[in-house]
Amino acid sequence: MRRDDSAFRLAVNKTLAELFRSGEITSLYHKWFDQFGIPLSEKLETVLQAQAVPQ
Repeated sequence: MRRDDSAFRLAVNKTLAELFRSGEITSLYHKWFDQFGIPLSEKLETVLQAQAVPQ
């Protein structure tokens, strides 16, 4: 991402925020990382949930 592309940054941040709030980030994690045997740890799940808190 270019440093001076604030419109793109805003779009990415909004999309990520919605993924965190909806909980869809967890299913995406499982889709991409379970196949490598990397379980979703309690600590990481807590971090993902913390990202869903509105700022």
